[in-house]
Amino acid sequence: KSVELIPKGTYICEESAQALREADLIIFAPGSVYTSTISALLPEGVKTCLKETGAKKMYIMNVMTQWGETSGRGLDNNLHIFKSSDFISIIQEYSGVDFDFIICNNQKPSQAVLKIYEEVGSYFVETDFQDTGILKSNQKIFLENLISEKSEKVRLARHDLEKLRECLVRRL
Repeated sequence: KSVELIPKGTYICEESAQALREADLIIFAPGSVYTSTISALLPEGVKTCLKETGAKKMYIMNVMTQWGETSGRGLDNNLHIFKSSDFISIIQEYSGVDFDFIICNNQKPSQAVLKIYEEVGSYFVETDFQDTGILKSNQKIFLENLISEKSEKVRLARHDLEKLRECLVRRL
């Protein structure tokens, strides 16, 4: 029920610590929650820097879950699928800070694309902020259509870089 670095004694490098302390905005990008985002938060000193910086913190929510990380079968053999509140709570827990801004896609991919993802155990990240009460009054959430299903080889649901850029420019 927890993630840790072994062996202990891994520390944030001074250049990274300084960058976090001097930042105006820290963006937690979409990606593999446990093997990318949380693993980057585990070295000693990262949480302290995130707590001490005056930077605003933003999280860009994943569009789809990832089998074995944010969707999968538990020991009870039931299917577990992360929703938006699960992403927020786990990353805020490991970072030690609350996000100031959360950007979340609200456009479901086409049924054809959803079917492709479901075949490999991935699912659309449903927003459930309203139902869970996880957001604090000072946290701002922006729900927008941010996806593109375009790809040269296969139809994938990904953040559309232009839509995301426009959202960031408008919101910041």
